[in-house]
Amino acid sequence: MNHSEMEFYWGVASGSSRRALSEAGGSGVTEHSEGRTVDRDEYPAPEYAMVSYATKMNEPFEGPEWMVDCGGYSVLSGHGEYETTCHEYVEWVAERDEQIAWWALRDWPYVEDLIDGSKTTVRDFQRQTVRDHIRCLEAAAELGVDARPMAVLQGRDVRDYLWHVDYLREHGLLTDRVMIGSLVRGPGTTAEVRSTITQIREALPAGTELHGLGVKKQLLSDEHVVNALDSADSAAWNSSLASQAMAAGSTGNARFTWDRVMDAYASYRDDLRERFDAAAASDAHVTVT
Repeated sequence: MNHSEMEFYWGVASGSSRRALSEAGGSGVTEHSEGRTVDRDEYPAPEYAMVSYATKMNEPFEGPEWMVDCGGYSVLSGHGEYETTCHEYVEWVAERDEQIAWWALRDWPYVEDLIDGSKTTVRDFQRQTVRDHIRCLEAAAELGVDARPMAVLQGRDVRDYLWHVDYLREHGLLTDRVMIGSLVRGPGTTAEVRSTITQIREALPAGTELHGLGVKKQLLSDEHVVNALDSADSAAWNSSLASQAMAAGSTGNARFTWDRVMDAYASYRDDLRERFDAAAASDAHVTVT
């Protein structure tokens, strides 16, 4: 899903979402177990998709261009620390190198419960992010990984993010594409997130691509955000169906099955196309000097 500026990566985390996206763009009619027939030709194939190293269903499948996230937020939120080493993570990437286009260097995202009220600071996590970036790049060089690495910016507000840009620059870690993490949990309102993204864009060297991690659809209605980002991802594209299925006991049209997830995918895709086309037609472009 893209216009001339934006690439959207569909987050894949469940068996139903995997089946839905792998079926989309196929040929022929498939019959669902409950009798519904699905014409796969009616669903465009996803151009881009993302998996998280931290999830169980993290194997890329044939078709989309794949991006890999290290899954830092979910791991640190659940365990407070990583359970695997940087080298183990990069070994996993290396084993799937031919399938992966981009992979996130391991980061330490802003996790409120781990930082607020403790002696740990945002700066501590930013420095640990740089440390682990270096470890990942060293492992990638050792293992001969061809997939392209992405540095990850972390922070709680725009000042944190801009400090991290400079810190990454000092260590020679500003990769060709840079990710912005913690957007859902950090800056706050749409206006604050917009300001954060556009200021980061201005601070990065010309030609650096910018990726938004876990960007809400609401933000993708903002022309300034869409035109400041080169790519974004979200695993929340089927969250409405998941909520409906839970409330309805997964019955009727609210079943969280792969065929209904395909419908959710098609609906979300159409909505994104409208938003991206509106952004492309606007004058809300960021100037980078």
